Amino acid sequence: MNTATRRYEDSRTTLVFRVTGLRCVACDTSIERVVGRIDGVTRVGVHRASERLFVECEKSAGSDRINERIESAVRRAGFEIAMGTDAKVPFDEDAVFLAIQGFFGMQQMLLSITTWVEGNALSIPTRHSLDIAILGSASVAVFVGGYPLFRRAAMAAFQVLRDRNVPLSSAIGMDFSIAAGALISLLQGLRSVLHHSHALYADTATGIVFFALLGRVLEARARRAATAEIRLLLDLVPPLARVLGTDEGEEAPTDGGASASLVPADTVRKGDRVEALPEERVPFDGIVVRGTASVDESWLTGEWKPRTVGVGSDVSAGARVLDGAIVVRVGAIVGERQVDELQRAVDRFLGEKQPLEQLADRVARRFSLGLALLSVATLLAGRFFVSPEVALDRALAVLVVGCPCALGLASPLAATVAAAYAARRGILFRDPRVLEVLGGIRSVLFDKTGTVTEGCPAVAQVDALVGTDEELLSLVADAEIGSQHPFARAVLAHAPRGEDTAQGTRSLVSGSGIVHDRADGRRVHVGALQWLASVSDHVPRGGLDTALGVVVDGSYWGSVLFDDEPRPGAMDAIRALKGKVGLANVVLATGDTSGSARRLAERIGFTGRIEASQTPAQKAALLDSLPRPTLAIGDGSNDAPVLSRATVSIAVGNPSASAIRASGVTLLWGGIERVPEVFDIAARATRLLKGNLLWAFGYNVVAIPAAMLGAVPPVVAAGLMAISSMTVVVRSGWAFRHGTSEDGSAK
Repeated sequence: MNTATRRYEDSRTTLVFRVTGLRCVACDTSIERVVGRIDGVTRVGVHRASERLFVECEKSAGSDRINERIESAVRRAGFEIAMGTDAKVPFDEDAVFLAIQGFFGMQQMLLSITTWVEGNALSIPTRHSLDIAILGSASVAVFVGGYPLFRRAAMAAFQVLRDRNVPLSSAIGMDFSIAAGALISLLQGLRSVLHHSHALYADTATGIVFFALLGRVLEARARRAATAEIRLLLDLVPPLARVLGTDEGEEAPTDGGASASLVPADTVRKGDRVEALPEERVPFDGIVVRGTASVDESWLTGEWKPRTVGVGSDVSAGARVLDGAIVVRVGAIVGERQVDELQRAVDRFLGEKQPLEQLADRVARRFSLGLALLSVATLLAGRFFVSPEVALDRALAVLVVGCPCALGLASPLAATVAAAYAARRGILFRDPRVLEVLGGIRSVLFDKTGTVTEGCPAVAQVDALVGTDEELLSLVADAEIGSQHPFARAVLAHAPRGEDTAQGTRSLVSGSGIVHDRADGRRVHVGALQWLASVSDHVPRGGLDTALGVVVDGSYWGSVLFDDEPRPGAMDAIRALKGKVGLANVVLATGDTSGSARRLAERIGFTGRIEASQTPAQKAALLDSLPRPTLAIGDGSNDAPVLSRATVSIAVGNPSASAIRASGVTLLWGGIERVPEVFDIAARATRLLKGNLLWAFGYNVVAIPAAMLGAVPPVVAAGLMAISSMTVVVRSGWAFRHGTSEDGSAK
C-alpha cells in the first residue's frame, strides 16, 4: 500500500448497514443513487446476497450525523434499514405479507371454486355477485399482501419522474414486473366484471404475487444463512472487558473481585490490563503479564489442542480460557485487533463485486427494460393473430416469466456461498475479484519462514562469547518481550519472562531486529548478523541467518541458533503451483542467506528459483519483474509490501494484521500446503458463478419465447419465475456441500 493510498484510506471511514428488500439490480441502483447524492459520501456498495450496504465517507462527515441521512434516504426509497453489521430489522416483511396474501388469496380461491363447481346452475345475478366478490378478494390479496412490491415499484418510478438523470432501466426491475403484471390482471378483471364477462384474471393476479413473495422468502432465508456462516468465526470477541489497571496504576488481584471494573471494550486503552477468567474469551490481543491458563485458539489457528500460556506469552482476542486465570496487557485496542482486521476483510469482500457480477448487473439493467418493451410488443402483435384476451395473457406471461431475479442472484450468491464454505475451513476472502483472477495466475512468489516452514523455530544452541549462555539468552528474552517474530516466540518459550524487570524502551527495525534501551542504561541490539555488522565491528561475517546475534553497548556478546522444520505437505503444494504456472515462474524469496535457503530447498525437494537475502523492498521489486498476474504468499508484517503489490496475495500461518490488510486471501491456520485448497475453492466458485449465469440466461432463452407463443399462462409464469430463482439458490448451496475438487476427489 503506497503512501498516497494510505492517506486516502486514513481520511475515510466505512459505515455498514443492513437493508432488507433487495431483490434485483434495480434495487441496488436505486439505493446507490439516493445514497451517493449525500454530501460526504465517496463510494456506495450494495451486496444483495448478504443484505448489506457499505458506505464510504469522509471522516469529517461523521459529525454531521451522516448515518441518519443515509437511513432516511434509503427508507424513502422503500427499503428497511438498520445500522451495524449485525443489525436486525424490525421483522421479515415479505414473510408477514406472504401470510396476509395467502389468507385473502384463499378466500378468493374458495369463491372461485364455487363458480367452478356450480357453473351454469348459478343465476346471472348470483354469478355476477360472486364475480364481484372474487375480484374484491383478489384485489385485497394483491394490494394488501403485495404492498412491499407496489411500494418499491412506486418509489422507483417516482425517482425516474423526479430526476431526469435517472435512466428508465432503474425503475423497471423485479418489483415493477410483478406489480405491473398483477395490476394489469386486476384491471382486465374489472373490465370483465363491467362487461359481465367471467374472464376475471383473479387467479392470475393473486398467483403472480403469491409466487413472487414465496420465492423471496425462501431466497432471503437461504442468503442470510449463507452470509451468517461467514461471520461465525468473527463473532467471538466479548463486548465487555474486566479492567484491573494500567502499566502506571495498581492492579487488582486476579480473583474476579469487586475491584475489577467491567467496562465496554471500546473504552479500553493500550497498556490497560484486563483479566480473563475460565470459560471467558480474551477481549484483546496482548501479552500475558500474570497468571497461567490453557486457552483454546482453534478458531484462529485450527489447532484443537489447547495451548498453555503464561507470563510473556502472546494471546489473541477471541481465545477462550479453559482453566486458570490470566491478566493481559492490551497491545491492540478495538479496531486494531487481528479479529477487527478480519472483520474488515469480510466487509470489503461483501461490499465489492467481481467482474462477472458487474457484467451481469449491467446486462440485467438493460434486460429489464427490454423485457417490458418485449411484453408490449407481444401484446400489440398478438392482436393481429389472436383475441385481445389471449394477447394480454401472453404479454403478462412474458413480463412475469422473464423477470431477471435469477440473473441478479446468480453472481452474488455464488460468491457468498463460496466465501461461507471457505470461512468454515479457516479461509477468508477479502477481495471478490480473487475468485476469478486465481485461475489465470502466471507467477508465484513465496516467503520461507512461516510459509514453507513451521514458523515456530526452537532454540537449538546458545554461543556466548561474553558471560554465560543463560545470561545471553536472558538479554535476548528481555529484548524480545512483546515481539511477534518466530525467533522471539522461541526464545520466550525457552526462557520465559516473569514481570518485565528489564523495563526500558524497545524499537523495532523492520526486517532486521530490535534495539532495547534497558532501564539499567545498557543498549542491546538483537537481530540478524548482517544488520549487527553495521553496529559493531566484531560481528562475524557470513553467519547463519537462523541465528540472532547480540550486541551490548557496541560489543558483540554472541548468538542464539535456531532450527525450523518444513511444513508437512509444503512440497506437494509447491508441486501443484509449478503445475499451474511452470517451474520458471515459482520463486522462493527469503531474507535468509542463500545457504539457509538452499538447505531448505534440498530438504523439500524444491528445484526452482531461489532469491536469498531479500529485503521487503527487494521482494516487491522482484515480484514486479515477474510475468503478471502474480501471486504472493507470506505471513509476517515484513511481507506486507510484497503482498500489497501482487495481483493476488495470500496471508498464511496466523498472519499479522498488516499482512491481512495487504492480502486478498487470509488463511487463519496453515501455511503454503493449504494454497491449493484456495485455488480449488476459487475454481469451484467460478464454475458455480458461470453455471448460475448460464442457467439464468438459458431459462430466459427458453421461457420467454414459450410465453410469447402462449405455452406458458401468466400464473405458471409466476411459478416458473420463483422456481428459476430457487434453482440458483439450490445450485449454489449444493455446490459446496456435495462437490468434488479439481482432482475429482470427494470433498
